[in-house]
Amino acid sequence: MNDLLEAAISGVNIIPTSLLIFILVYWLIVMMGLIDMKSIDIIPDHDFHMDVHTDVDTDIPAKEIHTGLHGYDAGSVSWINSVLVFFNLGQVPFMVFMSFFILPVWVISILSNHYLGNSSFLMGLLLLIPILVISLFVAKFLTMPFVRMFSYLYKDPEQEEVIGRVCTVLLPANAEKMGQAVIRSRGNTLMLNVKTSDGESLAKGKNALVLEFKKDKNYYVVQEVEA
Repeated sequence: MNDLLEAAISGVNIIPTSLLIFILVYWLIVMMGLIDMKSIDIIPDHDFHMDVHTDVDTDIPAKEIHTGLHGYDAGSVSWINSVLVFFNLGQVPFMVFMSFFILPVWVISILSNHYLGNSSFLMGLLLLIPILVISLFVAKFLTMPFVRMFSYLYKDPEQEEVIGRVCTVLLPANAEKMGQAVIRSRGNTLMLNVKTSDGESLAKGKNALVLEFKKDKNYYVVQEVEA
């Protein structure tokens, strides 16, 4: 036990240990009821306008919506969204994901530096790069069982209202490639992640009917309709 404590507070492992302490303190505060679990959370739809129900200020010019909301390129947003969805970010609370991410970072860092006999802080920093990448995939695997659970706990009632409505495609979509579409309603603009049914492709500017919502993948299935 003493050896583990010494390894944890050594210079080569101080960064992962600090992150682990932060997570432990966070959950302790949550259990004490001082803050809500979602109080430190990152919801992609507010920052990048790429989740299923983002409210976009209608004062933003249409050209800006098509070329990159609030300065973000639409293609970049779609790519970032795909990465976040792949790692379950936005589908589980951010701090839940970070807990399952930081724990393997700490464990792998402790074991790697121990078995490599590393005592160099610089080498420890270099080792953190592959450790972070590996831990992302570990976190994805560990959070998979929670995706469906949180989709029910934090279900947005607007999801049901979207089904059966017509949207306009902003980023091309097909059955394999996720695109984005927009529904303008009640002075707001709802951004949707969309895919089509098998064998169909939708180009930018096409109108499509929203058929269903895939909760596990966080996107809508749409079908082209005539304008």
